[in-house]
Amino acid sequence: STSVASITPPRSERSPSWVEQQNSDMEPPWVTYRTFQQRLIELQQAAVRWGLHHQPVFERAARKLGMLAGPGTLRFDGESEMDVLMDGLIYEEQVQQRQVVAAFLAGYPCRDEMDRQLVAAMRTARFGLYRIETIIAERAEIELKALVAEATDTTLINVGLAKTAKPGAILALRVLRLPEFSMASGVLFPFAVGQEQRLVREWRKKQGFERYAHFFKLSRKEGIQIVFE
Repeated sequence: STSVASITPPRSERSPSWVEQQNSDMEPPWVTYRTFQQRLIELQQAAVRWGLHHQPVFERAARKLGMLAGPGTLRFDGESEMDVLMDGLIYEEQVQQRQVVAAFLAGYPCRDEMDRQLVAAMRTARFGLYRIETIIAERAEIELKALVAEATDTTLINVGLAKTAKPGAILALRVLRLPEFSMASGVLFPFAVGQEQRLVREWRKKQGFERYAHFFKLSRKEGIQIVFE
């Protein structure tokens, strides 16, 4: 799982700038993906920090996910569950009558073209349910078939997923669509092959944050182990 709350690489390890990336003679999408992924982590960290100033929002998100042990006290079964909370806080919880991510981005000054592309993708990112159709491991590409009306077919770039997932597996995740490729927000709920019809029924039982929380709790019970990076 890719942390949205705690990964801050040293200055010497930062990814190349947008200008450096553009001068690299058409690198494959999975190389460009790494650069965008690091910037996305930074943007999501900033959105989390912004959201933490609204304590009721933070506690509401934790309560819906079953992570609130008491006033101001959280309970996690592992580090990846912190990622689940942060993703839900940013993209599903609301403040000022809109998503936390939308409220944060309204005041965010884009630094460059990479920022502008990511900000546009974050504003329109939606949680969806998909089936893996094909995997091209050498390109880190996963072709996804949308299983619900809230999602559309897409080709996702994810290095770990392309190496460890299997065609037919079901994924609940949030897709960010960029001009050159699509990537995930950083949280994934994977389920075994053959669960499609039942999971679609589960999807229809809830909406919004409650649906996100429902799939998180289902994945705790019956999710499969894959690498997501």
